[in-house]
Amino acid sequence: MEEDRSWHLADDSQEMALTEFEFLLWRVFSSFIRWQEDCSAAICDDELNGHEIAILHIIGIKGRPKSSYEICRLLNRDDTANIRYGIKKLVKQDLIEKVDNGSKKVTNYTVTKKGLDIITRYTVARKSLLASRLTGDDVKQLQDITRQLTTLRGYYDEAGRSAASYTPENNKEQEVA
Repeated sequence: MEEDRSWHLADDSQEMALTEFEFLLWRVFSSFIRWQEDCSAAICDDELNGHEIAILHIIGIKGRPKSSYEICRLLNRDDTANIRYGIKKLVKQDLIEKVDNGSKKVTNYTVTKKGLDIITRYTVARKSLLASRLTGDDVKQLQDITRQLTTLRGYYDEAGRSAASYTPENNKEQEVA
């Protein structure tokens, strides 16, 4: 018995391949977020969601303070209100703090001692629970997948820009009338 793989998003094999990929991408992203949250919960009492964990790690990159704009750029996100909410929560939990950079327009944030401790413990747990499972072949596959995902990110970014000015064909007739 053949499995019915049709879905409203796909009319042919090309669209079905894209749909299957996108559905898997949702599940991979959800698994990744859940992994971050589970790992964080194992090493600290602070309740952080996956997005806040990402913000904490981004601010911790190279020990250099980051602005909310830089955080958005590094995470490829444009929902600055959600990023700022995450920043506010991390400040309240004493995991990051504002840094005086002499600018009244841009606020930078740095990781506190408590935040650095969480990053360090997370890194150790990540090595033990995840990175240690990878073989040499896995690393090569991850590098290949990373290149492919970088290409796909470009496709989706470009399609998103096109969608911002997209008018479906059936609506063009209505606009003329």
